[in-house]
Amino acid sequence: MAQLNFDETNDEVIDPNKFTPLPAGKYEAMIVESDSKSCQNAPMDQLVLVWQVTSGEHEGRKIWDRINMRQDGIDMASLPENYRKAIEIGQKSLNTVFQAVGKRANDSAELHEIPCIVDVKIRPAKDNYSASNEIRNYISLEAFAQQQQAK
Repeated sequence: MAQLNFDETNDEVIDPNKFTPLPAGKYEAMIVESDSKSCQNAPMDQLVLVWQVTSGEHEGRKIWDRINMRQDGIDMASLPENYRKAIEIGQKSLNTVFQAVGKRANDSAELHEIPCIVDVKIRPAKDNYSASNEIRNYISLEAFAQQQQAK
């Protein structure tokens, strides 16, 4: 048997919608967590960003984003073409994040808590993975407002 130490004053349950992907669309969000992780089967790192929706019906929901980056000490010319391409795309993505939040940074923590717009799509379920969200683009609040006015 196991001792449960259950708090009988807490009757909260898991929201079943918490783990379903957000509908595709544009959301005001900000980075609330970030970390760098080594890729298990590739000679590159990934910047893992946790975005939190800051307004609207889905306020508080989180979206996980991964941006490929070059590992320190790795010569790009020595990498296979597919890894070089993945890192180049990652560099473009990171530059787009910088532009959307209006700040360049050497430490990802400097990008936290700055709202912008993330353009989210749904990545369909594949193999043993459920459907999930993927961020397609990052847009500054100002640029997004201008886009809306032009419509």
